[in-house]
Amino acid sequence: MEKAREIEELIELYLTDNRKDKFTCKKELYDLFVQEGFTKLNLDDYFEMGSLYCTKTKKPKDCDGKMDTPTLVDKDILVKYWFDDSQEMNGVDPISMEQAKMDIQQMMASGHFYVWRNDAGKIVCMASYNEAGGEAKLSHAYTPVEERKKGYAANLVYAITNDILERGLVPLLYTDYNYIPSNRAYINAGYIDAGILINFSCSKVKVKELK
Repeated sequence: MEKAREIEELIELYLTDNRKDKFTCKKELYDLFVQEGFTKLNLDDYFEMGSLYCTKTKKPKDCDGKMDTPTLVDKDILVKYWFDDSQEMNGVDPISMEQAKMDIQQMMASGHFYVWRNDAGKIVCMASYNEAGGEAKLSHAYTPVEERKKGYAANLVYAITNDILERGLVPLLYTDYNYIPSNRAYINAGYIDAGILINFSCSKVKVKELK
């Protein structure tokens, strides 16, 4: 309890004038904030994420195609995929097509953005990762609806993760527990569930008081 109060004091110290300042913590700590009646907490702004990591990959079922690096020719279809992805995910504000274009441009420039092409040459899945402090965080995994349940996402994640492990980095990711398509791909490729994290917000002045 004392540790929770210390963290509450730190949160209050660093709150900005934004309507909502975003935080992430383990579910156990969030539950303590609620139990303590932390007044800066916005109880209606709550989103559960899964925390997954991998130490050894597991070969998923075989599928046609191979991992590849996207080119400028692929940009339009990848923009559409990223836009569609934002419409599906819970706890994420849908983005505009213009924002999707800017995001994909940044992903392609990162050097850590990959796609899976089936034997017909069609891009049927995409994913990326970024590095920090010896870790590689996977993100932006998406498979269009008509190409799901064919093993494409799991094989792409498997290939990317093997490359990450060979470089001595720790592969990990955060995921919406309710977003089944990507979660299945991670588990099938050997990722392990490390528990629930909570995305939440706090405000200097409660949102309802600003209305």
